[in-house]
Amino acid sequence: MFSVEAEAAAHLATHALTPKQLLKAMVRPASRLARPPISAFSVGAVGIGTSGRVFVGVNVEFASLPLANSIHAEQFLVANLRKHGERELVMVAVNAAPCGHCRQFYSELACADAVQIVFGPGDSDSDSAGDSDQFSLDQLLPHRFRPQDLLGERPPPLLLQPQRCPVALSGEARGLLQARAGDAPFQAAAAAALRKAQEVRGSRVWSGLGINGRGGMFGGMFGGWVRGRSGGARAGAAHTFRAGAH
Repeated sequence: MFSVEAEAAAHLATHALTPKQLLKAMVRPASRLARPPISAFSVGAVGIGTSGRVFVGVNVEFASLPLANSIHAEQFLVANLRKHGERELVMVAVNAAPCGHCRQFYSELACADAVQIVFGPGDSDSDSAGDSDQFSLDQLLPHRFRPQDLLGERPPPLLLQPQRCPVALSGEARGLLQARAGDAPFQAAAAAALRKAQEVRGSRVWSGLGINGRGGMFGGMFGGWVRGRSGGARAGAAHTFRAGAH
């Protein structure tokens, strides 16, 4: 379970918890879902969107691959928001300071100037630290490179904003699909991959991934490329698939 519906989150809030307290209280339990076989350092990120829904992200590492192939908890969270159609992140709480890569990744969000990031001192279920544990991206990454620096003050759709990419199957791909017309799982996986490629956020790298397992579509999950407009911050189709299937 990597999301909490708005109604449930509002119910939790009736127990005298502010949104910030709620997120902080969920970080430690969320981090237990992490899979860090290399670093042995579990990270949990819990965020709330403008819809009031709460989403979870964790770090996922792969023992047979370099650490650079890992999924950061903050990236997992954005992939989770995207999967559920959430368009803006209001606040995120993390049990450790976000790394430089994740700070730049969040700079690619359309809501980057408004999002608040919570970590550091204070009890996990209280506001005893005041605002000393709450930061804006300007505070965490001063003079950051923004999509607007590359594309102007009115850039095309950014991370989490809806768009549709003009990508289609090649003639060779259509021929392969026709040759396997009776293979329903293959057809479903191919259709899912194309759909996710068309939904790519913030990039001209159009790629999608669909995997079909023995019991049908693997967890109902598909991956699509998530990349910032400035090009440096990204999560590939395989990463977003793994985040969804985790």
